Amino acid sequence: MLEFAARHNIEPIIETFSFDQINEAMEKLRSGQPRYRLVLKH
Repeated sequence: MLEFAARHNIEPIIETFSFDQINEAMEKLRSGQPRYRLVLKH
């Protein structure tokens, strides 16, 4: 599956949050609202 995705340039849809937005990201997780994969970046 990973090889297929790489061959066809398929990338995941993500929603990024900085570490100072961690409370907002956690609230989204708790409420079941994330539509995409959540990623924390510094």
